[in-house]
Amino acid sequence: MDRDNIFAFGRPPKRRRRVQRFVQYGRPRSVILLLGLVGALTVAHLMGYGQAFPTLADFLAGRDSAPAQKADTITGFASVIDGDTLEIHGQRIRLHGIDAPESAQRCKDGQGREYRCGQQAALALADRIGRQPVSCEKRDIDRYKRIVAVCRLGVEDLNAWLVSQGAAMAYRQYSRDYVSQEDQARAAKRGIWRGEFTEPWDWRRGNYPVDVPYPNR
Repeated sequence: MDRDNIFAFGRPPKRRRRVQRFVQYGRPRSVILLLGLVGALTVAHLMGYGQAFPTLADFLAGRDSAPAQKADTITGFASVIDGDTLEIHGQRIRLHGIDAPESAQRCKDGQGREYRCGQQAALALADRIGRQPVSCEKRDIDRYKRIVAVCRLGVEDLNAWLVSQGAAMAYRQYSRDYVSQEDQARAAKRGIWRGEFTEPWDWRRGNYPVDVPYPNR
């Protein structure tokens, strides 16, 4: 048998066998890894963390993506600590310009019955947020090292919403941003304005030592 036909009746050479196996059975491992990465990025975007990851175009081009968020903004899923305090990514955030009844605070409704107005404020805020991401725009840092911020659910100002529902008051000592919402809630007798209550700042003064951080702070 001449040299040119040495493989005519036997097994194909090793290199040819590899090509045949590739065509018949599989894709390159790099393609599988790339598909997995695309899937992970898609899930991240659906979960609300899309800005923390590069876009696929940036990744393929080797470019750095935009920062995860502005230095003065924190965005993510929020846990409600009380009616005016959230926690996002382990960071406590105090809602700017408002003051809600404390968690242990009780108020009286229109019939003179006591109820836990602080607890109701926290539950109202938690129901409003649900499992949607919240974006908080930093305004200051308070003495408890919390970020003081205006927090939004989409385009809705949650600080304003709480005051408009009578779940919190405008904290005039620090801001007059939400005075009009308080006036509307009082006129409509919403929330705490249905009955009697002690202003949250006065309630704290009578129940907590001045130099000790309040519970849940």
